[in-house]
Formats: sequence, C-alpha cells, structure tokens
Amino acid sequence: MVVSHRRADFSVQSHCGGWHDDWESKDRSDRRLIYLNAGFLTAIDTRTGKLAWVFHVIPHEDEFGYETWPKDAWKTMGGGHNWNEMTVDEKRGIAYIPLGSPRFDFHGASRHGQSLFGNSLLALDAHTGRRLWHFQMVHRDLWDYDLPIAPKPVEERPVPKSDVAAEESWPAQPFPAKPPPFARQSFTEKDVNSYVTEARHDVYRFE
Repeated sequence: MVVSHRRADFSVQSHCGGWHDDWESKDRSDRRLIYLNAGFLTAIDTRTGKLAWVFHVIPHEDEFGYETWPKDAWKTMGGGHNWNEMTVDEKRGIAYIPLGSPRFDFHGASRHGQSLFGNSLLALDAHTGRRLWHFQMVHRDLWDYDLPIAPKPVEERPVPKSDVAAEESWPAQPFPAKPPPFARQSFTEKDVNSYVTEARHDVYRFE
C-alpha cells in the first residue's frame, strides 16, 4: 500500500498488529525518504477501510512533546518509527509500541532537544490513539539504539546453579511466556554434525 502525504511518497514499512476489528498502527514512512519525512502511526478500521486515528511520533504544534524538538521539526525531520513489532493488550485495549531513533541516526546537530518519542516505549489507547504513557529508553539518541522488540509477558523460572567456585548465581530468571519459541532453545552434542570425523571428536569433547 502506498499513500501520498505532503507531496512525498510513503509506504508501509512495518507489519500490522491486529486488535478486534482494527489493524493497529501501521508505520507509513518509506526508508528512501526517511530523513525527510516524519513517521506516524495509524489505525485502520478493517470493516470500512477508514482511518481510525493517527499518532505523530514527531509531535505537531500543540501536541505533547512538541517542545522537545526544534520548531516545526515534524515538517523536515524523520525517525522514531515502529519498524518491527508491537504488543496489543486485547483485554485493556492498550497498544505497546517500541520506536526507533530520530534521524539522523548518529548526528544530532539539527535536532536539539530530548527528541520525543524517539527510542520510547509508547502506550496508546487502541480505540482512539491517545497517549497513555511513554518511557524514553535513550534521551536524544546519538547512537542508533532502536527499540526493535515489542514487550512480551514473562514468568520467573528456576535455572541451574553455577558450578564456578565462589560464584553464586540467581536461582530464577525471567522467560518469555508468549509467543512460543520459533526455534530450538538449547544446543547439545546431539545437535552436532553426526558426520564429524573420528579425528575431530576430541574437539567436541565426545566421550
């Protein structure tokens, strides 16, 4: 899908998050123009195809965070995109959206200020797009420390104790509860190439 906005071409850059009858928060900003055009989040009503709401990740005048950028930065600057995934709490109707860094990635001379909502975890009302809260992981990012991974539910699980002398490991660690893993979560000698030569057995510590 390609749309037109401010005399520039935009395309959908990230995947969509499904929530009830809406497709939640598409990021429309073509990487070919990423330095010129500000990204924004949208929700589309899948029943009607109409735009439900828009959230500007580089705030416009009279929007929260506008003062953290140079004046009218949204007209000329870009970044802060949701270029990977997001999490939607269906029960509470909250979209948790991790955002990337402002542009330019490694140089901030043209964007003095805190640069909201770059590098932030953004919580939006999925019904309206209203900001509920945000937490900026990196203030005025100069290192391209994007937030590519969406929040996920975790649970504490027991883990093996360390066998290193005088070291005390923690008895439990957080593990993602959902979604289930797509790939194997361990690697043992059974996973090593079964066609390895006898001469190489000592390298792999075969007994």
